[in-house]
Order: sequence, then C-alpha cells, then structure tokens
Amino acid sequence: MLAFGRANFLSRFTTQRKYTAVETLAWNIGRHTLKAGHDFKFERTEQLSTNLFGGQYTFTSLADFALRRPASFAQALPAPGPSAGTTFPDSDAYALFAQDSWRPSDRLTLDYGVRWDLFIYAGNDVRNPDAGLASVGLATGVMPRDWNDVAGRFGFAFRPARGRQLIVRGGAGTFYGVLPGLVARTIQAQNGIQVATFTLTGDAVPPSRARSPFPTSASASAYRSWAATMSVSVSARGPSAGLGACQSASTSILPSLRSWPTADRHRRWVW
Repeated sequence: MLAFGRANFLSRFTTQRKYTAVETLAWNIGRHTLKAGHDFKFERTEQLSTNLFGGQYTFTSLADFALRRPASFAQALPAPGPSAGTTFPDSDAYALFAQDSWRPSDRLTLDYGVRWDLFIYAGNDVRNPDAGLASVGLATGVMPRDWNDVAGRFGFAFRPARGRQLIVRGGAGTFYGVLPGLVARTIQAQNGIQVATFTLTGDAVPPSRARSPFPTSASASAYRSWAATMSVSVSARGPSAGLGACQSASTSILPSLRSWPTADRHRRWVW
C-alpha cells in the first residue's frame, strides 16, 4: 500500500488529568505479615479525533492514480453541535485488596490474597435510536459495569537447601485491567450519530481534482443533503486500502470546511 498526504487521523490532541489515592495498612503477627488497603485512580480526559475528516481517495493501482480515477472516496462528518470529534472518555478505577505473607519455615514463604476491582467509564448523552439495538438491550453511549471482578493471587518462594543461594519462585493469579482510553473514546464516538462516515463508490466518486460544490460557508448538513442524492454506501469504517490509498485534505470534497469546533473553549484546524 502506498499513502500520500497527511495521515487521515490528523489533527488530534489529548488532554489528561490523573489522580491517585493509595493506602496500605500492615500488621505483623508472628510469622504472618497481613496487608490490606485500597487503590483508587481517576482519569479526566478530553480528546479530539478527526479520523477521515479531511477525506480519503482510494485508488486500486498506480495507473488509476496517474489518471485521477479513484475507486472510492470516504469522508467522516461530525453531527451538528459543539462536540464534533471531541470525546471525554473519563474513567474511575476502584480496588480493594487484602493479603497475607506467611513463613511456615525459614526456607518457605507463601503469599496469598484477594483483590476486587471496579472500573467505571464515562458514556455520553448521544443515543442511537435504532430499533434493532433496542431490541437486544443495547444503548450506545452507555458503558456497562462489572461488579464481579474478584481476583485471587498465590505465590511462593522456596529454598531447596540450607546455605544455598538457589531459590525457586512461582505464582499464579487472576488480573483485571482498565480499558485503554482509545477504546473508551471509540465507544463514545462510533455510535452512528456523533460522527457519520460516508463512502462513495462507482459514479458517485467525485473527481479527485474537483472543487468543492459548496461555498466557503458550507456545512456538514449541506454535504449530507448532496450525498443523499447519490449512490452512497455508509460504513462504520473507511474503505480498505488498495495499492494506492491517497490521503489528502487538499482533494477533499469539502476543502473549504476548515475549522472543526471541539468544545466551547477549543477550536482545532484541519487543512
């Protein structure tokens, strides 16, 4: 695959604020060392993603590229409103734990314990009213919570012979981890409403050197009205790249739609 122009996921930015509260209490009772505590983590994130906002032409061969004969054109457009491509994938992580380190002899140490995790991810107010989703109980923008993440842990350290430096160690356990921020962001944005991706194929593909059919004040809704009159194939993702997937905002069907509002206090530019 050959790609030209700016990457189709630019421009973007991420702002994160992270807070942590950890406390551990320990007791020594004979050959036992008992520990219990909590581990709380809070993350506040604002992220702008403009995947395919600038548009992308796909050519099946270099010859088609030389002839300016694209096989498809894809562009993602945000819904009207201030949010556009901005999401707020905040997350809270709560953990409680208790463990015991027991030394039944000078040559053997056993560690065992239990940990409970709860992960809370922020959704948004955008709900896809599709009847098919509702029939199976799915609500876009809502992140489910699992209250049953209980994990057991066990480990040991054993010295086979006294006076030797050889120590055999082992352990096993169950572990739960927080979802990466990109996953939470995708769940918020890819709901079929906040950002819509259009893929044009066949005769519906605009010429790769075409000027915008709209004046500089064109809006995303005007583009949707125009696209609705053509053979439009809507997909959640852009077309699979062929030999030459050319990514260029200068060839976008909306080259004059240059500023994308992200939040009340932010504005980012796509060129």
